[in-house]
Amino acid sequence: MADLLFVEVFAGTARLSKEAKSRGLEVLPVDKTSARSTQIHIAQYDLADPEQFGAFMEVLDMEKKRIAAVHLAPACGTASKAREKKLLKWAKKGFRIPQPLRSTHKPMGVDGLQGLDKIRTETANQVYAATAAIIEFCVEHDIL
Repeated sequence: MADLLFVEVFAGTARLSKEAKSRGLEVLPVDKTSARSTQIHIAQYDLADPEQFGAFMEVLDMEKKRIAAVHLAPACGTASKAREKKLLKWAKKGFRIPQPLRSTHKPMGVDGLQGLDKIRTETANQVYAATAAIIEFCVEHDIL
């Protein structure tokens, strides 16, 4: 089983990779930063960056014969339904309430986004496109 590779994309703390490793799998936890990981090496790839995404896909292609599974957990911040909650108590206290950044009719981002909301939504769109490409790769190569 040691020849099998488990890939955890958007690994964060890489707890899933740690568990897979404890079960005898080789692991490849991947995230754009290793800041949240403890006691495990994170391969750093920013999948919103086309060059880094391409390099990561090359790794998947080289290892495809031994990959047991790929787990993907992209952040949902810009797509969260929680942004639609009416937080009136917090608004009355002067807190800035997060607004929806997407809608059913505008899944790539609502009109009029500016500043950090625009940047975060556009970056998330790149990450979601990368996620879809990784899924397509896995389906094409019969990888779970």
